[in-house]
Amino acid sequence: MLIKVCGMREVENIRDVSSLEINFMGFIFFRGSKRYIEQIPVDIPAKIKKVGVFVNHETEELIETAKKNSLDYIQLHGDEDKNYCLKITAEGFKIIKVFRVDEDFNFELTKPFEEVSDYFLFDTKAKDYGGTGKKFNWAILQQYQGSVPFLLSGGISGDDHVQINNIRHKRFSGIDLNSRFEIKPALKDFEKIYSFINKVKRI
Repeated sequence: MLIKVCGMREVENIRDVSSLEINFMGFIFFRGSKRYIEQIPVDIPAKIKKVGVFVNHETEELIETAKKNSLDYIQLHGDEDKNYCLKITAEGFKIIKVFRVDEDFNFELTKPFEEVSDYFLFDTKAKDYGGTGKKFNWAILQQYQGSVPFLLSGGISGDDHVQINNIRHKRFSGIDLNSRFEIKPALKDFEKIYSFINKVKRI
């Protein structure tokens, strides 16, 4: 199971979390976020992929930011379309496309993005962009029949390891940890993440 820790900003916190068995570290370049960052302040191990989170950015600004921060993945959390994604992949970046899910979500909406996305990320639908710290009904993930592997996000907490370990879906590839593992916005609780990772099965 892939582990992504998102919303990092503080130098020592980044270094501490980088020592854990995680696969992705996310940095939020959306100015409307409490976890907004302009520049990644410290190097992280090459084995951890750097993910930049963007929401409806101008493509030129996004690409400039991505190159300046040596990002590996671009996580698109807005209303970006397939052509937008193609401009990003043409620059050599990989795509994580976010879909905001509720009980009425139509998984057919993911199909146009299959050929341009390396992962999908299913998050809880909210009025505004960004995370909610709340879960959606994970049972509806069984409606997803696409070919792109997905990460699960939205209100995952330290008590959810049993439920996560019981998810049976051939495309379920990992989890995205953020607000429920924080001391305050952009400052992660190292011990809480460490404990949780050890409880979640490693596939």
